[in-house]
Amino acid sequence: MTDPRDLRAGNADRDAVVASLHEAVAAGRLDPEELGPRVDAARSARTFGDLDDVVADLPITPPSVSLTGQGAAGQGATDGQGLVAGQGIVGGQSQPSDSLVSRADAPVRRWPSGEPVDRGPIGESPENPLFIDAGWSSDKRQGDWVIPQFLRLRGGVGSVHLDCTEAISSHNVIHVWVEGDLGSITIVVPEGWAADAESVQKSLGSIYIKVPKEPTMGRPILVINGAMGMGSLTVRPPNWFERRKLEKKLR
Repeated sequence: MTDPRDLRAGNADRDAVVASLHEAVAAGRLDPEELGPRVDAARSARTFGDLDDVVADLPITPPSVSLTGQGAAGQGATDGQGLVAGQGIVGGQSQPSDSLVSRADAPVRRWPSGEPVDRGPIGESPENPLFIDAGWSSDKRQGDWVIPQFLRLRGGVGSVHLDCTEAISSHNVIHVWVEGDLGSITIVVPEGWAADAESVQKSLGSIYIKVPKEPTMGRPILVINGAMGMGSLTVRPPNWFERRKLEKKLR
């Protein structure tokens, strides 16, 4: 996938940074006159890297690092501690470090013993997203399935269809990485959901976003990154047939 710094930030992420800035003023780490410009920068931030820059000189975990759940792990590649490259030291214990590179197909990270490192539940980090690959066929999700915070969708030469109208999500921001290839990716979302696909590279493909860029309060936004190649990406509300089908099911 991509460096977490390049992932698009959502309103909840910006709000968290603004709250940290106010705490820094209260703690005497920031002068009051510095607060306004930094808050403006946080509010206008588009990516997690932009948010990192706002708090770069403060003793808090950068937003992009919090996103990966890695905390303050060191690099450890040449630290003389006998660690293999890509590891660090935290609290006197050897810890894995991802160099903040988020790739679902990256080589398995291993401890010095050779045992693989558990990357956590699927979909809960950008390095271990829920990966749906259509390949030469099609893949579909529908009904009351659980949407994780991080997804990777590959169209291949087939089609990926995600019906989110009955899906369960507990996240305000859902990060979606798309790889269109020659296939199609369709995401159907309920009323009130939003999608931001401005960072997706269109290439020779097509992108159709038929929902707002700002969600209704309490509803999530899909922040979409990636490249479509020669494929197509569509994010839309349910059509007449899908609405009718859902209404019958809810009776």
